[in-house]
Amino acid sequence: KSLKEIANILKISEKQLYIRIKQIINYGYSLTPTYTFDSDIFYKVNTKNINTHKDNHMTLKVPSELKKLRCIAVSDLHIGNFKSDVDLLKKVYDYASKNNIHIIFNCGDLLEGVHTCDKRNINNIHDQIEYAIEKYPYDKDISNIMVFGNHDYHAFHHLGLDISKKIENTRHDIIPLGFGQGYVNIKKEKVLLQHELCAVNLPPIDDDAKLALIGHGHMMKTKIYDNLLLCLPSLSRVCPDKTKENIPSFVDLELHFTRDNFEFIRSKQMLVEPNIMPISESRCRMKVLKK
Repeated sequence: KSLKEIANILKISEKQLYIRIKQIINYGYSLTPTYTFDSDIFYKVNTKNINTHKDNHMTLKVPSELKKLRCIAVSDLHIGNFKSDVDLLKKVYDYASKNNIHIIFNCGDLLEGVHTCDKRNINNIHDQIEYAIEKYPYDKDISNIMVFGNHDYHAFHHLGLDISKKIENTRHDIIPLGFGQGYVNIKKEKVLLQHELCAVNLPPIDDDAKLALIGHGHMMKTKIYDNLLLCLPSLSRVCPDKTKENIPSFVDLELHFTRDNFEFIRSKQMLVEPNIMPISESRCRMKVLKK
């Protein structure tokens, strides 16, 4: 129905209805307006044409004299799955605060979404979003840079609900880079954050991205091609193999610079339970990588 018809049914003015529609859009729904010759508007829920790569670049300002940047990478929290635990992320925040770390890269599947890997303890996608916004830790000295994964994308694919917009409108400390893929410029280097979307084909990794942080696999792997590719573990107990349980962990990263370029990168996989402790470490000297 048109805006005029809906306003008539609800017995409110068109302006009041328009304000409510804007609230729906601010909540994260993707609505496409169609305007008619007689000054009416039809709204359609958009579930097909999300631009997964729009505005997916950002620049992280770093002082030129800084030679080492330490940060954290997490992925696959799956909030809404009964094997997810936000308290694990609180432990990561405590670790970051104690170690003077200010940046957390989050590589997707923040929510369990409408398709589940296992049982859900929060079934409704709206409740999952509200819970994530409320319970995701906050520290005035820590920023999250986040891409969204296939479980996050399901909400848009089935309902037209863009959770990145809702989070962007409510949490200034979480910086969304869109769905599937995003790039962070640090000095003269570029870092890729990526998560498989399944329903959408992602473009090839930019050759200029010397470091790629990849979610979705729930398992730590280090690969060296023309760049350093880190497949991240899951910060939850959710495992794609339902007969097994994942061991939650995250990655502590040190980015070392020479003349504003990566010199080497050190990565540590950190076990979260019962106490945070390293279980593996790798170092990659970037000068040996082929351009």
